[in-house]
Amino acid sequence: MDLLRLGWVFAIAGAAVGLFELYHFSDGYLPRQWLPIALWAGLPLPLAAWLGGKLVRSHPAQRILTMGLGMALALGLFGLWDVTLGPGKNESLNGLVVITIPAYQIALLAPTLMALWLIRRREVSASASDGPTGPGGGRA
Repeated sequence: MDLLRLGWVFAIAGAAVGLFELYHFSDGYLPRQWLPIALWAGLPLPLAAWLGGKLVRSHPAQRILTMGLGMALALGLFGLWDVTLGPGKNESLNGLVVITIPAYQIALLAPTLMALWLIRRREVSASASDGPTGPGGGRA
């Protein structure tokens, strides 16, 4: 399986986990608050996968993107486990998972996207300097 496709699988699974958390812990939210919170809970991983897909050209960059998306998915799954089955099971804090986990995912994915941008920038500048040269090492 291509690494970008695996990254998209992680992104879609992360969005599903975020939206499941919203559905499961939505007792304290009003219906008018659902759309912004649904976007906040479900959008970080697909948005990072889309932006990362635009920046990726090389195989190492694909590995970095897939690793970042996988770690963000693992963070979302940990948050879901923590409030449903784990030691952090506390009814008063369950709704905060919908708010805090996407913030941590964004904090994890922002440096990943920055690294991809730097790799892309280096690749573009390297390909621009590899042009044909004329006699004596100068440009033709």
